Amino acid sequence: MAARDDLTVRLYGFNRLPLSPKIRAAVPGERDLRGFVLAGTPGLSEHWRSRRLERRAGWLSWIRRDGTSRTPTVAHKLYISPMPEAVGDAVRVLTPLVTDSPCVAFKLGATPSFLARPDKLVAYFRGRNEMLDVARLAAERLDGIPAHGVPFTFPLDSAGLVSSGVDPPYDADRLTSWRLWLCTELARAILAADGGDALAAARSRLVALGIDPDTWQAPLDPWGTHGPG
Repeated sequence: MAARDDLTVRLYGFNRLPLSPKIRAAVPGERDLRGFVLAGTPGLSEHWRSRRLERRAGWLSWIRRDGTSRTPTVAHKLYISPMPEAVGDAVRVLTPLVTDSPCVAFKLGATPSFLARPDKLVAYFRGRNEMLDVARLAAERLDGIPAHGVPFTFPLDSAGLVSSGVDPPYDADRLTSWRLWLCTELARAILAADGGDALAAARSRLVALGIDPDTWQAPLDPWGTHGPG
């Protein structure tokens, strides 16, 4: 179990940027980042309110002020992955798009280490088509912003800036996410190869789960047949 957990963490952290002085200087602290986002993003405080639980975990997170942000049974996730220096531009573009959509929540890394993650800006939707509509607009309006890229997600543009995933059904006793679940499955398959062809074992496991091993695209209903574990 320890070996699997260690490999899962290593896979999950793939493509995370080193905490360079440039990144640390760009994010002096959560309070400054929050003020920067609020000041530069019209409509954010009017339509969205901060969710404090997420803030303690390294995120600035927002839910709708109108009370419609109930936890979806299955969350379709839209990842926006700019390089850290372009986060402000990405938030200012994304906020009006999610406000005018059925998006139920979105979050932004609030510390240097969280902005060094590839999955630093994430929006949540109940439906796949709702998510794809916003993804298309985001890809158009963010064109030219330097991309970071989120591993183990399905790319929705050519630059690696916009991608998607599908969280497992919500379970308060067993919280996980699309990438964490997928990295756990890959770690299990690689270790089970026991010195054999680990890549072939990982690809076979993805196919068994209904996931395209070349694009990371999930089936339309990934949790109807397959589930975590």
